[in-house]
Amino acid sequence: MDAREANCYIEGKTGEEKCSVCDKVLKENKVIPKLEHKYENNICKNCGRIENAKKGTEYSSYITEKLPIQVVEYTAPKTEKIIFECNNTRYWNSIGYLFDETNYSDEMLMDELEKYYSGDSDYISFKNYLAENEYGGGTGAPAIKYKVQKDKKYYLVIVPQENDYGEFTVTIDCPHDRTHVENKAIKTCSEGGYTGDVICDLCGKVVKHGENIEPDSEHNYINYKSIEPTCNEYGKRYLKCVNCGNEKVLEDEDGGYADHRYVLVNSVKATCTTDGYLGDSKCKYCGLENENQPENKVIKAYHDMDPEEIDSCLINDYKSVEATCEKEGYTGDVYCTICHKVIKEGKTIEKLEHSFKDGKCMECGADEEVVKSEKDSYYEISTFDQLITYLKNVESGISGKLINDIEFPENYDDEDDVIGRKTLKNSTFDGNGHKISGINSNGTQTKLFDDIYVSEIKDLEIECKEKEGGRGLGVYLADSTIDSKFTNCSITGNRIEIDGYCSAMIREAYASEFIHCINNADIIYNNDTQIVAGLVCEAENCIFDKCENNGNIATTKAYVVGGIIAQAKNCIIKDCINRGDITTYGYTAGIVAGVTNTDNRPCTTSITGCTNEGKVGSIAKGNHTYTAGICIIYNGSNGSTYADELIINNCVNNGEIEGDTVAGIIGNSSGNLKLSDCENNGAINGRYSAGGIAQCIENKNSSEAEVSNCINNGNVFGGEEAAGIIDYAEGITVTNCINNGNISSNGYVGGIFSYTSSVKGTGLVNNGKISGLEDIGGISAYDEGNSIFSKLYNTGVIDEENIGAQVSNLVKLGESSTGEELEEEHKHDYVALSTVTKATTEKDGYIEKRCKCGQTEKQPIKQIKSVDISNTKFEYTGNSITPTVTVNDTDDKVISSEYYTVTYRNKATGKAVNEVKEVGTYEVVVTFKDLYEGQVVKQIVVENTNKPSNPKTDNPNVGGKVSAKVTKPAKVKGVSAKNNKKKSLTVKWRKVNGVKGYQLRYATNKKMKKAKIITITKNKLVIKKLAKKKYYIQVCAYKVNSNGKKVKGKWSAKKAIKVKK
Repeated sequence: MDAREANCYIEGKTGEEKCSVCDKVLKENKVIPKLEHKYENNICKNCGRIENAKKGTEYSSYITEKLPIQVVEYTAPKTEKIIFECNNTRYWNSIGYLFDETNYSDEMLMDELEKYYSGDSDYISFKNYLAENEYGGGTGAPAIKYKVQKDKKYYLVIVPQENDYGEFTVTIDCPHDRTHVENKAIKTCSEGGYTGDVICDLCGKVVKHGENIEPDSEHNYINYKSIEPTCNEYGKRYLKCVNCGNEKVLEDEDGGYADHRYVLVNSVKATCTTDGYLGDSKCKYCGLENENQPENKVIKAYHDMDPEEIDSCLINDYKSVEATCEKEGYTGDVYCTICHKVIKEGKTIEKLEHSFKDGKCMECGADEEVVKSEKDSYYEISTFDQLITYLKNVESGISGKLINDIEFPENYDDEDDVIGRKTLKNSTFDGNGHKISGINSNGTQTKLFDDIYVSEIKDLEIECKEKEGGRGLGVYLADSTIDSKFTNCSITGNRIEIDGYCSAMIREAYASEFIHCINNADIIYNNDTQIVAGLVCEAENCIFDKCENNGNIATTKAYVVGGIIAQAKNCIIKDCINRGDITTYGYTAGIVAGVTNTDNRPCTTSITGCTNEGKVGSIAKGNHTYTAGICIIYNGSNGSTYADELIINNCVNNGEIEGDTVAGIIGNSSGNLKLSDCENNGAINGRYSAGGIAQCIENKNSSEAEVSNCINNGNVFGGEEAAGIIDYAEGITVTNCINNGNISSNGYVGGIFSYTSSVKGTGLVNNGKISGLEDIGGISAYDEGNSIFSKLYNTGVIDEENIGAQVSNLVKLGESSTGEELEEEHKHDYVALSTVTKATTEKDGYIEKRCKCGQTEKQPIKQIKSVDISNTKFEYTGNSITPTVTVNDTDDKVISSEYYTVTYRNKATGKAVNEVKEVGTYEVVVTFKDLYEGQVVKQIVVENTNKPSNPKTDNPNVGGKVSAKVTKPAKVKGVSAKNNKKKSLTVKWRKVNGVKGYQLRYATNKKMKKAKIITITKNKLVIKKLAKKKYYIQVCAYKVNSNGKKVKGKWSAKKAIKVKK
């Protein structure tokens, strides 16, 4: 029993012998030491493992039932694309897995062998590999192409498929998948000539030598493309002569026509208040009307739907709740989950009256002492004991308010079984800006409430205090919530590591609102589960507004993970942000993982104004899982009469996205989608496929998908395919999208798409560099056909190193595809003025100009730095006085007077004057226009120095009254200074209320001799052109009296700082 041979990976066993009658052990099972690798010509004589494999050398090895695994080691001498090609000596099925030094170990092989030998597994398989293949090689063997990196070690692991075993050869070489022809000297087969040699673009070797074709030879055609027949066209085969390139098309008349393919046309969607139209069934190709039309083509308005025939979008008992002794009840509204409006209001139910007996209410069970201690309808909670008392009474409908922070004792003995066991209903729990720390029941972290029903929780912080290795429930507020509202709630603490569904706040939410709710706790999850989220696992008919996840989420087994929500159905998600880094095993997104809809009910989920700042990555290598910055996957309804829809608008991804199949905004969509005004700025790196905005958007079951006004600025890489906007696009409309990032792949790569079929694309611009090893396109790498393109523009560079036969600066149009206004080498000409954002004294502005292709360019308008007057004091002459105004921007360039006007007003009266002439104090008002906006006011004084001062007659601004005495401003405090580049200092200080401005003086001596003085109005100044010395700085504030004279306060304490280079 259990006998097995030892090999180079695991120990063997002699096996145990037992008597079949008495079960006595006759021979004990002994361990046979495992073997050591013994290499000869780089092949192990004990197990067949190949080490230090060389490029271009063929090696022979084997797989047996006793050792069903084989390894080939290869160290790349340079960065290049290669192929690991296997050939079985007879036909048997095997699978190849490629690893690098970061994800391979012998222990990994040992674990799989142990499971196989013990019977725990019927076959050997691996995860987290770089690439995998089954039938790419010869006679059932694998072949894997991969771009290897210089000096990095790679491991090809070969295992049998099911119970096949045998010998094989393996060769590591150039894949020769980019080639060109040289020395071709043949035009037609009738003339004859040399077909030319096929040369590999990657390694330069001759892949295939040409042939000499005799004159008058027959063409040697191959079929390179086929088109299926339709109801009005025969099928077609496209043939090309391999010798001279002659092409012809053959119609398959013998195959006949295909049946009609009926689709619904002229459909009109229903709305909440208007009926829709299902559409007319007509043939997609010839337009013939189907004899079997749908019986009822009218789609009822959503508010008129029959609940007996269809799942209604109306909630008939929205916010319904029983009355309590504390609060009135409510019969519930009729509420539409589509337009989020109340269709019919419910009625109030009179509240009950408390009836106490022996200190308990006979109606609701509340403690008499608790009820009598309420203040303004709240039970106030100042201590932990009062919190426990509240939880004991919470189901009676009593509202609670925290007066202090509350901390749970460690290992709290919950004798009353109230922690996480009670339902908050028809009441309010007001955190009042306080927090509850370390919630636990008998030492296990847990939630505060069991469920929350028609209630509100606000201004509450929950601080988790999990111990190392602790386990508990995965939510901190409640398991579920219905018809409730959460405002300004947050989760903080060290981390969360739990069993079951995991989210920081709520597991399931229905018809509830979450306003500015935040998770700041890290979520560390290593247990088997399906769903993990920063705030809520599953949400239906909910609103999320300005919610945040700032915690890092790290899981090794969770399959669906979202920074805010894991799964959403018919929700409004707006202005939410994820800042945490998310590393998981499965489907992962920064905001919401999956959007699901019900086939037999209209649903609309909208994600607007949301941002992902965190790094989002999946470690599930080889599983083709999706990873995205905003949303992973959207599955629309399948053949439903009622439409569902996902709207993604004005969302931004700034985080790095990594995984198998990745995108900046959305991973995969197969329903009614409106994706608009979204932007990706993060690096997108996919092991298989990648899109700057989306990976895959396709039209299924007459759904509609529109993508518009999206921009990708991030660099995108996909192992097999990559695109700047959408990797795979089928049956959708794409307008006014721009790629500015560099796009690269080991396979297909396009500036906007890598694959298109039946796409309507217009106003598409690529400005990025495009590089790939297979089909390349400035706009699309490969078009299947039936697409309509217009206004395609490419300014980007196609990677010259890899140019071959399948390269287009725009797109190689497929069968029945059309294109208009296509510019392969477009040059932007920014002529049309789009928008002007005016500069101010606080910030720069810009002029945005637009090219005809839709690309815009922003020309900066520098911020207004200073407004200076030639003189602030003038002598009365009886003539008009006009001070010179000079305005500079932050580049110290003078701003032309055409961009501002100068007016004057009497300071005392506030009235405008046409000229400055008489004695008095005036304000010079500089008002900006055109490219600038704002207003700056300066002050000047006109004095009569030729006669004695008489305030009653000489100061017309004060109406003959003596000016009031101005108090000195307070002493300036908080002076700080720091070094900048180029021998300059930035000096800041605290503002002083009620002052006109400040004076700063600085010198190289403590006594401030020969100090330089600068007068400014702000509490910040940059001093330039200083020597590499120690400086002393002081600041004082000043006011201005009615005569225009400064009234200064005391100088601040001296601030000393040494200027550095």
